[in-house]
Amino acid sequence: MNKSAKKNMWTVILSIALVIVVGVCAYFGFRVVKRVQEQKMYSQIASDDSEFTGQIKADAPVVPDVFDEKMNNPVNWEKLTSYNDELYAWIYIPNTGVSYPVAQHGGDDPTDSRAYFYLKHDLYKKWAYCGCIFTQTGTPKDFGNTGNMVIYGHNMENNYMFANLHKFDDKQFFDNNRYFYIYTPEHAYKYEIYARFDTGSFNLNAQYNFFKTKKDCTSFLEGVRLSSDMNSHIREEAAPGANDKLVTLSTCITGQPSKRLLVVGVLIDEK
Repeated sequence: MNKSAKKNMWTVILSIALVIVVGVCAYFGFRVVKRVQEQKMYSQIASDDSEFTGQIKADAPVVPDVFDEKMNNPVNWEKLTSYNDELYAWIYIPNTGVSYPVAQHGGDDPTDSRAYFYLKHDLYKKWAYCGCIFTQTGTPKDFGNTGNMVIYGHNMENNYMFANLHKFDDKQFFDNNRYFYIYTPEHAYKYEIYARFDTGSFNLNAQYNFFKTKKDCTSFLEGVRLSSDMNSHIREEAAPGANDKLVTLSTCITGQPSKRLLVVGVLIDEK
């Protein structure tokens, strides 16, 4: 091969390498910018001056046995649903930064390929790394009459979406933060946190048949009581009875892709 041919070959190789490097940089640059934009959007949604909610005093303590002002529904449902009519609830967990809408993709078939649509789509139905807080397609959207509703959210870096559920890893935080709230257009629901534990099950609805029977719920609660993870916490005085209604919050655990963190709440008040 003469010098001219070798030179041309190296020029081609370097050009290809340069295109690859530029493409990789562009891809990772896009990821960074997109994630920053998503975090900014959801931080604004969760803030006190959100366009969707009235002011929720995020750090105000909840005192048992007195009127709980957080039972006043703060959500502007007309505005919220004007962006996306699949947004049907709002979840608020004091002292965690969690104050987000809850979505569920249409249809009743939990095996539909879009059952986890909001795993990678935001509240405006746009593709997003952080997704949206959501329930699986096929979940009955009735908090007051469903045995156990499972709500999913990503464990995002920079402590947004459901990342701060990991605050409940700390026993003192678990002890000092007993309640979370869910709002729908017609109701406000107050839950007392019963347990925090890890599980190897990603799809609790499939494992427990969408908690359609008391037996399904009982089997789930037996698993909670038997959990022996070092970060497991149970509030015995909040142990649910056979007819109690639950909400279970689920998110990922960093470095443990086969496991999920669960926080289980028991419905104690409805307005």
